[in-house]
Amino acid sequence: YNNDQDFITKGNHSGTRPLTIWYDIDAGSTPSVGANNERCLSVIVRGSNNDERIWIAGPTDSIEGDKDFAIDIVIDTTNKRVHAYKDGELLMESGVNSDFVGIKAVTNTLRLGIDAAGAKDMEGRFYYFRIYERCLSADEIKKNYNAVKGRFT
Repeated sequence: YNNDQDFITKGNHSGTRPLTIWYDIDAGSTPSVGANNERCLSVIVRGSNNDERIWIAGPTDSIEGDKDFAIDIVIDTTNKRVHAYKDGELLMESGVNSDFVGIKAVTNTLRLGIDAAGAKDMEGRFYYFRIYERCLSADEIKKNYNAVKGRFT
């Protein structure tokens, strides 16, 4: 890809929206984790204002086109942390606290698989998408991945 591709957003693609999970061409210097990484998974979860957001970016080349992968994002409101897993393994975690109030914004709709401009569908496919009412443990994420990984080949 030569531009950002959103997996999930709450509202339009923006660092000031309640939730944005995307393929990031260039994370730049702003993320609290993974600054200046490229072609990576990025996650923003916003607090009550943009200063309280958590933005984490995975290692450079952590997401590749034409490859199947599983992504799990854990938003832990109790411990005020965000964890991102790729293929059942921890990819990155936040070191910044947030009150996560912004994620409850009701004026923004949840959108799956769209390019960052909001003009067309993201290239690719979703095998499944789930939202849990509690945070899954690292062991549960690994178990879920191992149960389905053979379906991606």
